[in-house]
Amino acid sequence: MNLEDTPEEAAFRSGARAWIAANRFDDATMESLKGLAGNGTPLPGNDLWRLACEWNARKHDAGYAVLTWPSEFGGRDAPNLGAIFAEEEGPLARLQSFLVITQFMCGASLLAFASPEQKRQLLPRIARADDIWCQMFSEPGAGSDLAAVRTWAERTEGGWVINGQKVWTSGAHQAQWATILVRTDLSVPKHKGLTMFFFRMDTPGVRVRPIALMSGEAEFNEVFLDDVFVPDEQRLGEVGGGWNVAVATLNSERMAIGAILDVDSAALLELVSSTGAISRDDVRQQMADWMIREQGLRACVARQLTAIAEGRSPGPETATIKLVGGVMIEEMASYALDLQACRGLALPEHHTSDHLFRDMFYFGPAQRAAGGSDEVLKNVIAERVLGLPLEDRPDSRLPFNQVPTAPRG
Repeated sequence: MNLEDTPEEAAFRSGARAWIAANRFDDATMESLKGLAGNGTPLPGNDLWRLACEWNARKHDAGYAVLTWPSEFGGRDAPNLGAIFAEEEGPLARLQSFLVITQFMCGASLLAFASPEQKRQLLPRIARADDIWCQMFSEPGAGSDLAAVRTWAERTEGGWVINGQKVWTSGAHQAQWATILVRTDLSVPKHKGLTMFFFRMDTPGVRVRPIALMSGEAEFNEVFLDDVFVPDEQRLGEVGGGWNVAVATLNSERMAIGAILDVDSAALLELVSSTGAISRDDVRQQMADWMIREQGLRACVARQLTAIAEGRSPGPETATIKLVGGVMIEEMASYALDLQACRGLALPEHHTSDHLFRDMFYFGPAQRAAGGSDEVLKNVIAERVLGLPLEDRPDSRLPFNQVPTAPRG
C-alpha cells in the first residue's frame, strides 16, 4: 500500500481538481452541502436525491463516475482513482451516499452475477444514475441473522412468485429497481435455501411504506410483496446459491459504508475550539485519539482499494472499517452534544449545519446496523479474519422448516 500519488495519479488529481472547479454547483448549493455528513442541511430530501443524480451524471459524462468499474460499463478499472477523486470533491463527495446502494452494492451484485446481456442493459444506466436501485435484505424477523429470511419465492411457469415483507430498505421510495434475497427451499439448512433475484419496483404487488426516523428523515422503508412475479432470468446466481451472492454484496457494502462514513474530526475540533474546551488536557487527549483512529480508518480503506486494484474482491477485513467508523460517529456526536449542553438537541424547523452533531447522533444507530450490527461484525472479524473457532450455531445444521421459532401472540 502506497499513500503517495504516483506520477499518473498526480496528473489525474490535477485534472480532476480543475474539472471539479469548473463544473461544481453554485456557491449557495455548495454551502448547503457542507452539513450533509449528518443530514444537517436545509435542503429537502428530494432535492438532495436530485442533486446526487445530477452531479453523478456530470461526472459520468466527463468520465469520472464509477471509476472502480470496468471501462466497458463506464468506469476506468481504477479503484485508486476513485479515492483520489472523492478527496478532491470536498462536500460534493457526500452526495455519493445516496448512490452507494445503487452503484456499489446492487451494481456489484450485477457485475459479479448478471448475464452479459443484463450487464449491457442495466449497468450503463446505473453508472449514470439514470436508474436508482435498492437492496432488500432485512426483515422484521431477520435483521442481524440475515440467513433467517422468510420472504418466500415459489416456482411458477416462467419464473417465481414472491410473498413477504422487507424492512429498513434504504431508498426504496426513490428506486426503479431492486435486488432481493428470498427463501426458495425450506427443507435444507438456512444458508443453503436462499436465492437472489432482481425486479422493477413498479411490478404489480410491490408496496413501499416509508419509516419516519427521530431525525425527521424517512430514508428507510418497509416493502410489502404480494404475489410479485419475477422471471427466472432475473435470478442472480444459482437457485439455492443466494447466500454466496449476499456475502459478496455485504463485503462490498461494508467497504462502501466504511469508505463514506464521515467521522469529521475536523468539525469536532472546530467545535471544541469555539467553546474553549480545547484548553483542557482531557479534551485534547480525546481529540488526539479520534484523529489517530480516523487516520487508521483512511489507511484501512486505502489498503482495501489497493487489493481491489490488484484484482482481488473486498474481503471480510471490510468489517473492521465499518465497525470502527460507526462506533466513532456515535461517540463523537455524543461528545459534541455534551459540549453544547441543551443547545445541542434543539430541534429547529429546518435542518441546518449548526445541528450537524445532533443529526449524526440521531442517525448513528442506523449506520451501525446497516451492513451488519456490531456483534455480527465482531464475529466476522473473529472467525474470518483472525481464524478463531467458529461460534456454535445449532440452527445452521437443521433444515429451515425444523428450526424452532417463538410462538406468536
